[in-house]
Amino acid sequence: MKAFPSFDVAVDGFKEFLSANEIPTAIQWVFREQMYEKRGAFFVAVPLPHSNTEIAARAYDHGVRQEQIAISAVATFADKAAATIWFPVTEQDRPQGWENGLRYTIRQPLHLVRELPVGWRWSLHQMSRAFRRYHSFSGHSILSMDEIA
Repeated sequence: MKAFPSFDVAVDGFKEFLSANEIPTAIQWVFREQMYEKRGAFFVAVPLPHSNTEIAARAYDHGVRQEQIAISAVATFADKAAATIWFPVTEQDRPQGWENGLRYTIRQPLHLVRELPVGWRWSLHQMSRAFRRYHSFSGHSILSMDEIA
């Protein structure tokens, strides 16, 4: 098994990676059920739970056991990066050609987040065809909190 840094050390490395790519280094962790994309706009339900950091750490631990982890910037808020942790949930999710290890990635293009308050507006978006389409095509590329638990 390959040696992996602790979650905190990995996040520090990710912040250095973001800084080198001129992206804000403050991180807001997001998961699949809290976001979606429609026509180049990236929507996130706010406020995001404070427990997202704990969930990201748990996802990182799962990834260590799978020996593949990606920490990814998926969008940006005005002053921070929206980031998520990914690991292969099943053997079929393992990317071909990726040696085991830790990767830092930045989604291209990296959209600015459009914040939607949790409540009736977010509920309307969740019922939309665009929301369902995004989630059916995102597959396991962005994990849900249920998959991490």
